[in-house]
Amino acid sequence: MREKLVQNRTTYRDNFLSYDAQGRLRDVADARVHISMDYDGVGNRTRISTRVNYQGVTKEVTDSSVRYFTYDAMNRQTAVDAIDEKGTIGPDPGPPDRLRQERQPHQGRRVSQSGGHDGERHRGL
Repeated sequence: MREKLVQNRTTYRDNFLSYDAQGRLRDVADARVHISMDYDGVGNRTRISTRVNYQGVTKEVTDSSVRYFTYDAMNRQTAVDAIDEKGTIGPDPGPPDRLRQERQPHQGRRVSQSGGHDGERHRGL
């Protein structure tokens, strides 16, 4: 499916979107960005792969990332933005004000977060 927004002969958005048979968004692409998503058997998003091309200060720059999401047996999210399929939480690649969380599987409550302005990891929240 194509999504295009043009106002006064200026194109502001020109995306291509792909969905799977269950209606889940699987792929988004335009001239500079490509994002793909994978899901598990019950519809939880398990992986997001992003590739971006942009004009840097001196040259064209390409950046890519892969982020993983994990769930426990009761379908509760246990890791967000993990660096591998196992749910390993690594250094936060996002902006300094974005927080990452881990959840205690048997209670579903947050037990740590990392990120923030100092990038510190805090336990026992």
